[in-house]
Amino acid sequence: MVSFSQIESVTDRLTEYIRSLQQERDRLRTELNDLRTKLSEKDLERIRESKERERISEALEREKMAFQKERTQLESQVKAVCEKLGALLPQQSNAAETKKP
Repeated sequence: MVSFSQIESVTDRLTEYIRSLQQERDRLRTELNDLRTKLSEKDLERIRESKERERISEALEREKMAFQKERTQLESQVKAVCEKLGALLPQQSNAAETKKP
């Protein structure tokens, strides 16, 4: 038959084991919460970086469009100047030929 002291001993060991498991559970919960917090922070950081890249990309696209517009305007102005010069040059060569005796 099992003695009362043996039952107490088993009970004490079980109680200690349960306390140990509870402490481990609490430690793991704390670690889990810390990891969740870090994960949330990393997610926020990733979102911020993504938005920043998007803003930079949009700014570069606007700048590119502005340069293209400016280039088109400059090309148009150069073309107009060339046409004016082209219109003047033949007249000058015709006038020079007419003045020759």
